[in-house]
Amino acid sequence: MISDDFHYGSAKAMLILCQYSVWKGTEDISTEEVMSLIQNHADALFTYDVSTSTSDGITTYTYKVQYAGDDYFADEIFRLNEKEKQKALDYASNLQIFLYGSMMGAVSAQVSAEVWHIAIS
Repeated sequence: MISDDFHYGSAKAMLILCQYSVWKGTEDISTEEVMSLIQNHADALFTYDVSTSTSDGITTYTYKVQYAGDDYFADEIFRLNEKEKQKALDYASNLQIFLYGSMMGAVSAQVSAEVWHIAIS
């Protein structure tokens, strides 16, 4: 049996990218570097505990997967101070509004087709 709370949620990729942007500087963004940082910290990002129980001669192994959380990136990888963390949150909020028209992640963006094409290219 696998108990994986992360399966029902997700890392806030937009926030992580904005934290990276604050850490690195907006002119030096490298998706390859972000992916490498995530891969290098994979063992700390996800951990698991195993427990066993036996009933009627059947042993059940329960694996509980745990995600360190999005704060792990700001605190352990990018080592942002409180002002920088707030700046990353502001970046993410603005990006969310630009791409989706609200903080709720609505599907439609409030931009022209030409701007949308440039933004996703």
